[in-house]
Amino acid sequence: MSSITHSILNSKLVICVGAAKAGTSSLHTLLEQHPDIAVTSPKETDFFIQPDCIDIGASGYLKKYYPQEAIPKVYFESDPIYMYQDGAMENIADLFPDAYVIVMLRNPVRRAFSQYLYRMNYGRYSETFEQMCEKEFSRVSTGIEAKLEFGCLDRSMYAKQVRKILNLFPKERVHFIIFEEFIKNQQAVANALFDWIQLPSHPVNNVVENEGGKSKSMIFARLLFHKKYRNLRKSIGSFFPTRLKRSFYERLKKLNQKSYKEGEKPRLNVSTEAKLIKLFEQDIEELQQLTGLNLEQWKP
Repeated sequence: MSSITHSILNSKLVICVGAAKAGTSSLHTLLEQHPDIAVTSPKETDFFIQPDCIDIGASGYLKKYYPQEAIPKVYFESDPIYMYQDGAMENIADLFPDAYVIVMLRNPVRRAFSQYLYRMNYGRYSETFEQMCEKEFSRVSTGIEAKLEFGCLDRSMYAKQVRKILNLFPKERVHFIIFEEFIKNQQAVANALFDWIQLPSHPVNNVVENEGGKSKSMIFARLLFHKKYRNLRKSIGSFFPTRLKRSFYERLKKLNQKSYKEGEKPRLNVSTEAKLIKLFEQDIEELQQLTGLNLEQWKP
Protein backbone atom coordinates (compact mmCIF):
# COMPACT_ATOMS: atom_id res chain seq x y z
CA MET A 1 0.00 0.00 0.00
CA SER A 2 1.48 3.37 -1.02
CA SER A 3 1.91 6.15 1.52
CA ILE A 4 -0.63 8.28 -0.33
CA THR A 5 -3.28 5.54 -0.22
CA HIS A 6 -2.46 4.96 3.44
CA SER A 7 -2.85 8.68 4.18
CA ILE A 8 -6.28 8.82 2.52
CA LEU A 9 -7.51 5.92 4.64
CA ASN A 10 -6.03 7.01 7.95
CA SER A 11 -6.00 10.82 7.87
CA LYS A 12 -8.78 13.38 7.78
CA LEU A 13 -9.15 15.98 5.06
CA VAL A 14 -10.51 19.23 6.50
CA ILE A 15 -11.43 22.01 4.07
CA CYS A 16 -12.45 25.55 4.96
CA VAL A 17 -14.62 26.50 1.99
CA GLY A 18 -15.36 30.15 2.83
CA ALA A 19 -16.76 32.67 3.09
CA ALA A 20 -14.33 35.13 1.53
CA LYS A 21 -13.21 37.98 3.81
CA ALA A 22 -14.39 36.06 6.88
CA GLY A 23 -11.02 35.03 8.31
CA THR A 24 -10.10 32.04 6.14
CA SER A 25 -6.48 33.17 5.65
CA SER A 26 -6.00 33.73 9.37
CA LEU A 27 -7.48 30.31 10.13
CA HIS A 28 -5.07 28.71 7.67
CA THR A 29 -2.06 30.25 9.42
CA LEU A 30 -3.52 29.49 12.84
CA LEU A 31 -3.98 25.77 12.13
CA GLU A 32 -0.51 25.54 10.63
CA GLN A 33 0.76 25.88 14.21
CA HIS A 34 -0.67 22.47 15.22
CA PRO A 35 1.91 19.67 14.85
CA ASP A 36 -0.68 17.14 13.64
CA ILE A 37 -2.01 19.33 10.81
CA ALA A 38 -0.47 19.65 7.35
CA VAL A 39 -1.63 22.67 5.34
CA THR A 40 -1.60 23.11 1.60
CA SER A 41 1.09 24.97 -0.22
CA PRO A 42 -0.12 27.39 -1.56
CA LYS A 43 -2.97 28.30 0.80
CA GLU A 44 -5.61 28.51 -1.94
CA THR A 45 -5.08 25.77 -4.50
CA ASP A 46 -8.34 26.29 -6.45
CA PHE A 47 -8.04 22.55 -7.11
CA PHE A 48 -11.72 21.67 -6.77
CA ILE A 49 -12.81 24.24 -9.35
CA GLN A 50 -10.38 22.93 -11.96
CA PRO A 51 -12.13 21.09 -14.81
CA ASP A 52 -9.71 18.14 -14.59
CA CYS A 53 -9.73 17.72 -10.79
CA ILE A 54 -11.78 14.50 -10.91
CA ASP A 55 -9.32 13.02 -13.41
CA ILE A 56 -6.33 14.01 -11.27
CA GLY A 57 -8.01 12.36 -8.31
CA ALA A 58 -7.55 12.31 -4.56
CA SER A 59 -4.01 10.91 -4.67
CA GLY A 60 -2.93 13.52 -7.21
CA TYR A 61 -4.34 16.28 -5.02
CA LEU A 62 -2.47 15.10 -1.91
CA LYS A 63 0.80 14.61 -3.77
CA LYS A 64 0.67 18.03 -5.39
CA TYR A 65 -0.33 20.28 -2.51
CA TYR A 66 1.06 18.63 0.65
CA PRO A 67 4.83 18.52 0.15
CA GLN A 68 5.80 17.18 3.61
CA GLU A 69 7.15 13.63 3.92
CA ALA A 70 5.40 12.57 7.15
CA ILE A 71 1.75 11.49 7.00
CA PRO A 72 -0.25 13.87 9.20
CA LYS A 73 -3.43 13.18 11.13
CA VAL A 74 -5.14 16.03 9.30
CA TYR A 75 -4.72 17.53 5.84
CA PHE A 76 -6.07 21.09 5.72
CA GLU A 77 -6.91 23.51 2.95
CA SER A 78 -8.65 26.89 3.07
CA ASP A 79 -10.05 28.30 -0.16
CA PRO A 80 -13.11 30.61 -0.05
CA ILE A 81 -13.98 30.13 -3.71
CA TYR A 82 -15.29 26.62 -3.00
CA MET A 83 -18.35 27.70 -1.08
CA TYR A 84 -19.51 30.05 -3.83
CA GLN A 85 -18.50 28.67 -7.21
CA ASP A 86 -20.81 26.14 -8.82
CA GLY A 87 -19.51 22.57 -8.85
CA ALA A 88 -16.74 22.95 -6.26
CA MET A 89 -18.57 21.38 -3.32
CA GLU A 90 -19.77 18.54 -5.55
CA ASN A 91 -16.17 17.87 -6.63
CA ILE A 92 -15.02 17.77 -3.00
CA ALA A 93 -17.81 15.31 -2.17
CA ASP A 94 -16.94 13.13 -5.17
CA LEU A 95 -13.23 12.89 -4.39
CA PHE A 96 -13.37 13.04 -0.58
CA PRO A 97 -16.83 11.95 0.58
CA ASP A 98 -15.55 11.67 4.17
CA ALA A 99 -14.11 15.20 4.23
CA TYR A 100 -14.75 17.58 7.11
CA VAL A 101 -15.98 21.02 6.05
CA ILE A 102 -15.46 24.34 7.84
CA VAL A 103 -17.68 27.32 7.00
CA MET A 104 -16.69 30.78 8.26
CA LEU A 105 -19.46 33.37 8.35
CA ARG A 106 -19.42 37.12 8.90
CA ASN A 107 -21.99 39.91 9.12
CA PRO A 108 -23.12 39.84 5.47
CA VAL A 109 -22.97 43.59 4.80
CA ARG A 110 -19.58 44.05 6.48
CA ARG A 111 -18.23 41.04 4.61
CA ALA A 112 -19.44 42.55 1.31
CA PHE A 113 -17.84 45.90 2.16
CA SER A 114 -14.56 44.19 3.07
CA GLN A 115 -14.57 42.40 -0.29
CA TYR A 116 -15.26 45.73 -2.02
CA LEU A 117 -12.29 47.40 -0.26
CA TYR A 118 -10.03 44.47 -1.10
CA ARG A 119 -10.88 44.68 -4.79
CA MET A 120 -10.88 48.50 -4.93
CA ASN A 121 -7.44 48.78 -3.34
CA TYR A 122 -6.07 46.45 -6.00
CA GLY A 123 -7.38 48.54 -8.87
CA ARG A 124 -10.45 46.42 -9.65
CA TYR A 125 -13.12 49.03 -8.82
CA SER A 126 -13.30 52.82 -9.04
CA GLU A 127 -16.94 53.36 -7.99
CA THR A 128 -18.28 53.76 -4.47
CA PHE A 129 -19.62 50.81 -2.50
CA GLU A 130 -23.13 52.22 -2.78
CA GLN A 131 -22.84 52.61 -6.56
CA MET A 132 -21.56 49.07 -6.91
CA CYS A 133 -24.41 47.67 -4.83
CA GLU A 134 -26.96 49.51 -6.98
CA LYS A 135 -25.53 47.94 -10.13
CA GLU A 136 -24.89 44.47 -8.72
CA PHE A 137 -28.18 42.76 -9.58
CA SER A 138 -28.04 43.67 -13.28
CA ARG A 139 -24.36 42.72 -13.43
CA VAL A 140 -24.48 39.31 -11.75
CA SER A 141 -27.47 38.24 -13.85
CA THR A 142 -25.18 38.13 -16.90
CA GLY A 143 -23.29 35.01 -15.77
CA ILE A 144 -20.70 33.38 -13.53
CA GLU A 145 -17.82 35.69 -14.53
CA ALA A 146 -19.81 38.73 -13.40
CA LYS A 147 -20.94 36.95 -10.24
CA LEU A 148 -17.35 36.25 -9.26
CA GLU A 149 -16.25 39.79 -10.08
CA PHE A 150 -19.13 41.87 -8.74
CA GLY A 151 -21.19 39.59 -6.51
CA CYS A 152 -20.34 41.18 -3.16
CA LEU A 153 -23.90 41.08 -1.84
CA ASP A 154 -24.77 37.82 -3.58
CA ARG A 155 -21.76 36.13 -2.03
CA SER A 156 -23.08 37.15 1.39
CA MET A 157 -26.36 35.29 0.80
CA TYR A 158 -25.19 32.35 2.88
CA ALA A 159 -28.32 30.22 3.25
CA LYS A 160 -28.35 28.78 -0.28
CA GLN A 161 -24.63 28.04 -0.08
CA VAL A 162 -24.90 26.36 3.33
CA ARG A 163 -27.94 24.35 2.23
CA LYS A 164 -25.91 22.87 -0.62
CA ILE A 165 -23.08 21.95 1.75
CA LEU A 166 -25.47 20.25 4.20
CA ASN A 167 -27.05 18.32 1.33
CA LEU A 168 -23.62 16.93 0.40
CA PHE A 169 -22.11 16.36 3.86
CA PRO A 170 -23.71 15.23 7.14
CA LYS A 171 -24.18 18.02 9.68
CA GLU A 172 -21.76 16.42 12.15
CA ARG A 173 -18.96 16.88 9.59
CA VAL A 174 -19.71 20.57 8.99
CA HIS A 175 -18.30 23.08 11.48
CA PHE A 176 -19.32 26.74 11.59
CA ILE A 177 -17.10 29.58 12.78
CA ILE A 178 -18.50 33.08 13.27
CA PHE A 179 -15.93 35.70 12.27
CA GLU A 180 -16.94 38.09 15.03
CA GLU A 181 -16.26 35.37 17.63
CA PHE A 182 -13.05 34.29 15.91
CA ILE A 183 -11.42 37.71 16.13
CA LYS A 184 -12.37 38.02 19.83
CA ASN A 185 -10.85 34.72 20.96
CA GLN A 186 -8.87 32.68 18.44
CA GLN A 187 -7.67 30.17 21.03
CA ALA A 188 -11.23 29.30 22.08
CA VAL A 189 -12.29 28.88 18.45
CA ALA A 190 -9.21 26.76 17.76
CA ASN A 191 -9.87 24.55 20.79
CA ALA A 192 -13.43 23.89 19.65
CA LEU A 193 -12.17 23.04 16.17
CA PHE A 194 -9.44 20.70 17.48
CA ASP A 195 -12.03 18.91 19.59
CA TRP A 196 -14.34 18.58 16.57
CA ILE A 197 -11.64 16.91 14.44
CA GLN A 198 -10.45 14.84 17.43
CA LEU A 199 -7.01 16.39 17.83
CA PRO A 200 -5.37 17.28 21.14
CA SER A 201 -5.54 20.93 22.18
CA HIS A 202 -2.56 23.04 21.20
CA PRO A 203 -1.66 26.63 22.13
CA VAL A 204 -1.83 29.03 19.18
CA ASN A 205 -0.58 32.53 18.62
CA ASN A 206 -3.18 35.00 17.39
CA VAL A 207 -3.03 35.64 13.66
CA VAL A 208 -4.20 38.54 11.51
CA GLU A 209 -3.87 37.91 7.78
CA ASN A 210 -5.13 40.10 4.92
CA GLU A 211 -5.79 42.94 7.34
CA GLY A 212 -6.03 45.31 4.43
CA GLY A 213 -4.13 48.30 3.18
CA LYS A 214 -3.77 50.45 0.13
CA SER A 215 -1.63 50.16 -2.94
CA LYS A 216 1.54 52.22 -3.28
CA SER A 217 1.01 52.30 -7.05
CA MET A 218 -2.50 51.91 -8.45
CA ILE A 219 -1.06 51.43 -11.95
CA PHE A 220 0.99 48.46 -10.75
CA ALA A 221 -2.03 47.15 -8.79
CA ARG A 222 -4.14 47.19 -11.95
CA LEU A 223 -1.45 45.27 -13.84
CA LEU A 224 -1.50 42.64 -11.09
CA PHE A 225 -5.25 42.36 -10.59
CA HIS A 226 -7.45 44.02 -13.20
CA LYS A 227 -9.22 41.64 -15.57
CA LYS A 228 -8.21 43.90 -18.49
CA TYR A 229 -4.64 42.58 -18.10
CA ARG A 230 -5.53 38.93 -17.46
CA ASN A 231 -4.11 37.68 -20.77
CA LEU A 232 -0.87 39.55 -20.21
CA ARG A 233 -0.52 37.96 -16.75
CA LYS A 234 -1.22 34.53 -18.20
CA SER A 235 1.42 35.00 -20.89
CA ILE A 236 4.06 36.04 -18.36
CA GLY A 237 2.98 33.36 -15.88
CA SER A 238 3.30 30.57 -18.45
CA PHE A 239 7.09 30.78 -18.07
CA PHE A 240 6.95 29.88 -14.35
CA PRO A 241 5.90 26.72 -12.44
CA THR A 242 2.57 27.16 -10.62
CA ARG A 243 4.05 27.13 -7.11
CA LEU A 244 6.80 29.61 -7.98
CA LYS A 245 4.32 31.79 -9.87
CA ARG A 246 2.00 32.07 -6.87
CA SER A 247 4.88 32.85 -4.53
CA PHE A 248 6.23 35.54 -6.84
CA TYR A 249 2.75 37.00 -7.30
CA GLU A 250 2.18 37.19 -3.52
CA ARG A 251 5.53 38.85 -3.05
CA LEU A 252 4.77 41.52 -5.64
CA LYS A 253 1.38 42.11 -4.03
CA LYS A 254 2.93 42.64 -0.59
CA LEU A 255 5.65 44.91 -1.95
CA ASN A 256 2.99 47.16 -3.48
CA GLN A 257 0.87 47.37 -0.33
CA LYS A 258 1.15 49.74 2.60
CA SER A 259 -0.91 49.99 5.78
CA TYR A 260 -3.51 52.65 6.30
CA LYS A 261 -2.55 55.50 8.59
CA GLU A 262 -4.79 56.08 11.61
CA GLY A 263 -8.21 57.29 10.49
CA GLU A 264 -7.37 56.77 6.81
CA LYS A 265 -9.15 53.46 6.17
CA PRO A 266 -12.56 53.86 4.46
CA ARG A 267 -15.51 53.09 6.74
CA LEU A 268 -18.85 51.55 5.93
CA ASN A 269 -21.51 54.24 6.07
CA VAL A 270 -23.87 53.59 8.99
CA SER A 271 -27.00 54.41 6.99
CA THR A 272 -25.79 52.20 4.11
CA GLU A 273 -25.30 49.29 6.50
CA ALA A 274 -28.73 49.80 8.07
CA LYS A 275 -30.35 49.88 4.63
CA LEU A 276 -28.52 46.86 3.24
CA ILE A 277 -28.89 44.58 6.27
CA LYS A 278 -32.63 44.57 5.64
CA LEU A 279 -31.95 42.74 2.37
CA PHE A 280 -30.47 39.89 4.40
CA GLU A 281 -33.12 39.50 7.11
CA GLN A 282 -34.83 36.50 5.50
CA ASP A 283 -31.51 34.90 4.58
CA ILE A 284 -30.21 35.26 8.15
CA GLU A 285 -33.40 33.73 9.52
CA GLU A 286 -33.13 30.78 7.13
CA LEU A 287 -29.44 30.35 7.98
CA GLN A 288 -30.26 30.17 11.68
CA GLN A 289 -32.83 27.46 11.01
CA LEU A 290 -30.41 25.46 8.88
CA THR A 291 -27.50 25.63 11.32
CA GLY A 292 -28.92 26.27 14.78
CA LEU A 293 -26.58 29.26 15.10
CA ASN A 294 -27.55 32.39 17.01
CA LEU A 295 -26.97 35.28 14.60
CA GLU A 296 -28.83 38.01 16.47
CA GLN A 297 -25.65 40.12 16.52
CA TRP A 298 -25.99 40.62 12.77
CA LYS A 299 -29.56 41.90 12.90
CA PRO A 300 -30.41 45.64 13.03
